[in-house]
Amino acid sequence: MKKLVISLVMATVLFGGSGIAEEKVEICRIPIWMEVGFWVEIDGSEDAEILLVQTDCKEVGRDADDWPCYYGCTKISIRTNFEASIDGDVNHSGWDMSHEEKFNGEEPLIIPGDGDWHEIEACVIAYNFKLWKEAAADVKEEIGYLKFTVKPTGSPP
Repeated sequence: MKKLVISLVMATVLFGGSGIAEEKVEICRIPIWMEVGFWVEIDGSEDAEILLVQTDCKEVGRDADDWPCYYGCTKISIRTNFEASIDGDVNHSGWDMSHEEKFNGEEPLIIPGDGDWHEIEACVIAYNFKLWKEAAADVKEEIGYLKFTVKPTGSPP
């Protein structure tokens, strides 16, 4: 019955006297929905860098046997729509060293899935650093990068 009514109305509107369709007529609307899925946005990573400076091993929670020790941090902002575990790893090419990564003093760091920006401090502690290359004391040398990883902690919001 509904099809017949729409057909009669359409015939009257579209073919009113001249037999030619004169304008488009909306006959129905179908809602479009989207399942957003997981997203993570990081702000500040493109300009961030970590400068490791030599420090007393005890100041970074290491034993004197771990000498030499280095420490450095940078700040970035992160937001997500799901509770996420942020972790990291240092990729150090060509350098023999041990390391730890901390985010706001923890590893891993849990970020709430509220969509708000959260500033985090990403730090690296390097120790037992084998300085096979000779370099001047005041020269900065790129030794690698801090890789961020993220995974959901549970169910989506």
